[in-house]
Amino acid sequence: NASQYTRRLAREVMETAGFEGGIEWAESLQEGALQAAALRSVANEYANNDPEAAAQWAEQFVGKEQNSRLFGEIVREWGNQEAASAWVESLEPGQGQRDALSAVYGHRGATRPEEALKEIQAMPQSSDKDFALNGFISGLAHQDGEAAVAWASEITMPGMREAAMVRAAKQYYRQDRQATAEWFVASGLPVESWRQIVSLK
Repeated sequence: NASQYTRRLAREVMETAGFEGGIEWAESLQEGALQAAALRSVANEYANNDPEAAAQWAEQFVGKEQNSRLFGEIVREWGNQEAASAWVESLEPGQGQRDALSAVYGHRGATRPEEALKEIQAMPQSSDKDFALNGFISGLAHQDGEAAVAWASEITMPGMREAAMVRAAKQYYRQDRQATAEWFVASGLPVESWRQIVSLK
């Protein structure tokens, strides 16, 4: 709740003080989860207005794990996905690049799933491949929940795999409740995950 409040406050600061004021305010906060939430909100608005400038600004946070999610925010708001992909490839390897990679494949999973899947399958097994799959599933699930839950099970990181399976299954449940229930029995997910899947939130 504190993070949500901070993100909302960041948007209000930008509305009254502009992007520069919002950036200055967010950067002045003490490092930690609340500053990370504020910076994500700034990144989202900044990229929506000027993605190239937002990308340059974000590069100062490469290597700072707590701020890795702001890279994904920029990719999601960038209208030119080819430019966004090129920027992601130029980043130093690390958590920020992986979160941005996930956002890139989220877009491709929604718009060019067959092409995206070929690219992912060509990747060597690594955390980068897991992040690409994680994003791909989010984009694909809205169109094909059955395929999304199947690909989610291919993620090797246990925590990420379970979260991705649940996330994809929520969309699958909206598309075919009976089939989702049958899939869940054999999924290996803990029983409490079913409550998350059927939740409307």
